[in-house]
This record gives sequence, structure tokens and C-alpha cells, in this order.
Amino acid sequence: MLRRPLLGATACCVLALALRDAASAAWLLSQLMHSIAPVRTTTAKRLEAWAWRQWEEGGAPSTTPIPVPEVSAAAMSADLERPFIVRGLLDGAAALGNRSWLRTPPVGELLVPFYSDASGGALRPDAVGMVAQVVAAIEAGGPQKLGTELVFRQHPELLAELGLTAPLARLLRPTVASTSS
Repeated sequence: MLRRPLLGATACCVLALALRDAASAAWLLSQLMHSIAPVRTTTAKRLEAWAWRQWEEGGAPSTTPIPVPEVSAAAMSADLERPFIVRGLLDGAAALGNRSWLRTPPVGELLVPFYSDASGGALRPDAVGMVAQVVAAIEAGGPQKLGTELVFRQHPELLAELGLTAPLARLLRPTVASTSS
């Protein structure tokens, strides 16, 4: 019952955004597709790639970035009314002591965007490679940087396997103030 109104509202939002900024609408649609389907579809990948090309070529209108607060993985809670970035979730985690999970299939075989030289201050990844190869380059002292969002999006079971669910559960627990309102 709730699906139709929700899908209708989503369609209206994407349409309204498309009238103002087609690249952002395409990107939003691709993210919705990623969240609905646990596998990355070709259509979603193409939409996302097209949006990035538009932004890089200056073909999309300039918009003011939405500030996204960063929350420490050690924090006791987070504002669930807004998106946020969890920083330091893997810092000091036992998962980093043994990085074999990043080198072996299925994770090691994932193709992911990465920064070929993170010391240069790039805003977007500039290369694509297999996780295992990027990790090997980093361990050899290379300047690469690898994000984990795509890894955990493709393999959410890793959160539990690596013991990362406790800090996330703490952050996602509604606070007393938000539940009493």
C-alpha cells in the first residue's frame, strides 16, 4: 500500500529536479536504482556515468553543495533526519589488522573507482581497478586511496563479519530527544 505513494512522490521529485538539473536527476535516479536493487544495473551505471560527465564538462548548472556532516564512528548517536558520513569506522578495527578480506574473492575482484594519487587533493576518483590490486599498491607504499562505500554496498554482510555493526547500531539508534517528539 505504501509503495505506490512513495514511488509517485519519488517520480515527482526526480521529474521536478530534471526540469532544473538533468544531471542531478539522472544521478538521483541511479542512486535510487542502486538502493532498490542490490546489484549494480547497467542502466544505473550509465545514468551515473552520464551525470558525472555532465558535471565534469560543465554542462550541468552549478548548484550549492548540501553540507553533509561528518560523524565519528566513536560518537554515541547521529542526527537521523539528515544524511551523514561516518568517519573512522575502520580505524583501529581488527579488520585492518588482517586485510586478506580485501585481497580475496569476492571483494578482491570488485572493480572500484579509486584515487591514483591521494596526495594531490583530487575531489573525485580518477582511476578504476580491482580492490586487491589497489590494496597491494597501497601496502607497497603507493599514494592511492580507496573508499569502502562500494565494497560495503556490494557486500553488506561484511559489516557483521568484520564486527562493524556495533558502532553503526549505536549511531543509528534513535536518541531520546528524537523519539519523544
